[in-house]
Amino acid sequence: MNTPTLDRASLDDPLYYLHNARTVLQWVLTHHGDLLHPDEARQLEALLQLPTQAQALLMRMVMRKGELFRTSKLNYSEVTDMPAVAQALAEARFLELRPEITLSELCQLLTKAELVQLCQYQLPDIAVPRAAVKEQIIDILRPLAHPDEDVEPASARRMSYQGWWPEANDQLWQLSCMALFDLVRLLFFGNLRQDWSEFVLTELGHQRYERVDFTPSSRAFQTRQQVDIYLHLHQCREQLESREVVLAELLESVPAALDNPWLESRRARLLFSIGRQAERDQQQALALRCYEQSGHREAEIRTLRLLEKSATPMEVYQRAEAALQSATHADEQVYLYRILKRVAKKAGQPLRLPPAPADIPLQYISVPYPTGSTVELASATYFHHQGQQQGTSTRAFYVENTLFNGLFALLCWPALFAPLPGAFFHPFQSAAADLLRDDFVSRRQALFDECLHKLDDGSYQQQIQHYWQLKQGITTPFTYWPALEQPLLQLALQHLPAAQLKAIFLRLLQDIKQHRSGFPDLICFDADGHVRLIEVKGPGDRLQDHQRLWLEYFIELGMDVSVCHVSWLDNSNATPDEPALC
Repeated sequence: MNTPTLDRASLDDPLYYLHNARTVLQWVLTHHGDLLHPDEARQLEALLQLPTQAQALLMRMVMRKGELFRTSKLNYSEVTDMPAVAQALAEARFLELRPEITLSELCQLLTKAELVQLCQYQLPDIAVPRAAVKEQIIDILRPLAHPDEDVEPASARRMSYQGWWPEANDQLWQLSCMALFDLVRLLFFGNLRQDWSEFVLTELGHQRYERVDFTPSSRAFQTRQQVDIYLHLHQCREQLESREVVLAELLESVPAALDNPWLESRRARLLFSIGRQAERDQQQALALRCYEQSGHREAEIRTLRLLEKSATPMEVYQRAEAALQSATHADEQVYLYRILKRVAKKAGQPLRLPPAPADIPLQYISVPYPTGSTVELASATYFHHQGQQQGTSTRAFYVENTLFNGLFALLCWPALFAPLPGAFFHPFQSAAADLLRDDFVSRRQALFDECLHKLDDGSYQQQIQHYWQLKQGITTPFTYWPALEQPLLQLALQHLPAAQLKAIFLRLLQDIKQHRSGFPDLICFDADGHVRLIEVKGPGDRLQDHQRLWLEYFIELGMDVSVCHVSWLDNSNATPDEPALC
């Protein structure tokens, strides 16, 4: 089914957040209704039938932190009859008007002054020191949580808000639907990391998004069982982060390998995280078990680090050599070379050294201090004037990460926005949800191959121009449209060889997260067709590792690159000593 046109609320509307929330609920009911239990679907449909004020109050509470709310803290101009609205929500099973809570939960809701009043009511014979801080007052109250010494601490005493503190001048309400709204959030966002404010409190109309076809086959979840597996994995991660769990027991609760690639990648990351915590806790054997079960790309490196302490040098050497052959990420290769360097001599094997880095040409220029501008733009102006003085026409553009990323996106648009399962969850995504996952490219390999083949058959220029016209202004993490204007686009397509573009795009695809940045600041097109890439460094600025790696790669491709160190012509700013690459 095609993406429907959805209403986008303006921030001028006092109920804009409610309109956006309704969009979420209707989307989930339409596209994921079969993944909801019947009672869940009925409750969401019932919510949409409630009076507007009841819907508004509920969404206000859902967007706030926690499930417990003092009525004195709920003040919204759009809700004019709070008691009646709350009663309607309670009758619809969204709100509990007299929840029973523990002393610990109560103390989190009270100020220091209120805790003192609670002490005076509950423990009138105990004087609270004036200098006591909040935690000390809570310690005084703590015996009230377990009045029966024979009761286990886990069975903490529970009473209503008024039961604990009859003198309170307000009431306490509790949301009874957060599990349902977490489910809705998962089905809409595709994760439980994003909160409601990232969508509900956003004016959606000021950005344009690619229209992606949403079909049942493109959903991340095909069955409710898969939804429940995700929720279980999330619960495992929360337990890990809380540190209130035995790691070995947590590992046993992780499901076996899954046939859903999207869920399996989450399982792999969870196992890797458990392994890292086991390492920190000095549980090496448990960590190895986690890494061996995890498909996370860093798991093999962590395994090798542990095997250095327990296996023979030859076993480690052979395994590291095998890993190096398949490693595609630069950071992986760096770690593997370090491991090989440590174990080679012990294993009686030759030292394996990484390729020697290329020498990057340097140049030094002086320009007027760019008041109101940037050192990159001042340098672009310098090279433009330099060309004029030499009798040539040089077009210099400040592009940094915009040009090559933009060309890549325009060429590979069909692959980047392919509606694969787990990629797109709602119509307001600027990129696939799995863009930075390790398997992003492999899942779309045939699509990327098809796009990159256009660089071989010469049709790439037509494809890039076509998508530049068709997709102008659509939000993506690769395109900054104001910097990708036609004069620059035409010069780039005319003078950058297709073979070099293909090599650049292939490296970008090796590690999108790392390689999407670090491109040189300037590109210069000389009148004779020669292209120069220049990384600009102002006074005190230093070359970063990811910038160096791109420059070295460009040199391998035979491209003209350099690092340009800039100093100021006037004396209003200190000029540093001649900098060195680092």
